Amino acid sequence: MVEFHKTYEVVGWAYEADLHCRECASKRFGEELEIKEMIDREGNPVHPLFLDETQQDDACGDCGRLILDLI
Repeated sequence: MVEFHKTYEVVGWAYEADLHCRECASKRFGEELEIKEMIDREGNPVHPLFLDETQQDDACGDCGRLILDLI
């Protein structure tokens, strides 16, 4: 069966001038990431990365895996 995803689904996070998968972002910020506005080490807000904003070759800046392969 084909699994469908919503274009507004959060597939990762953007912080510290890079993209990061959900798993790595959760390790960095904890579960609070979904609840409150977080700030990265550079003083910038952490932004959700939505499915419709990703490209095939977008990889996590921490673990190096392709973000779309992780959904």
